[in-house]
Formats: sequence, structure tokens, C-alpha cells
Amino acid sequence: MESSRWQKWRLRLYLHLVALKRRITLGVRVMMIDGDRIYLLRHTYQPGWHLPGGGVEAGEAADTAGAREVQVWTVARTPE
Repeated sequence: MESSRWQKWRLRLYLHLVALKRRITLGVRVMMIDGDRIYLLRHTYQPGWHLPGGGVEAGEAADTAGAREVQVWTVARTPE
């Protein structure tokens, strides 16, 4: 059964509207190693230990976002 032009157009419109509502969120995690130690942190909203990290802003590179998140979660500074 072949789809009509109207059905194809309606499906594309629906998918675009769903995409507006459900944006993909990209995130980064940073592993900081000092000898035999790894830096982990505990969140108040999630059980367990986690690597520091966070969201990537629109147009931001992953390495820039990683460096920013290290500065947010720690007192460490990343090399420029």
C-alpha cells in the first residue's frame, strides 16, 4: 500500500514536532587520575559515586565542556 503525499507530509510534520519537544541532551564525563586514585563525587539526587561531568551547551565542543565541568565540580584547573 503506497502512502499518499498527505500522509508523508503529516508524518514529517509529526516527527518535527516530536523532535522539538524531545531534544537530545549531550553530556560529558571526565576521569581525573592522580597516581592510583580516581576523583569521584556523590550527588544528592542519585545514589553511588560518579565521575564529574555535565551537559554540553549548544555549539560547545566536548573537550571545552569537560574542562568547564572540571572547574565547576573541583578546585582543579585544566591546562589551556
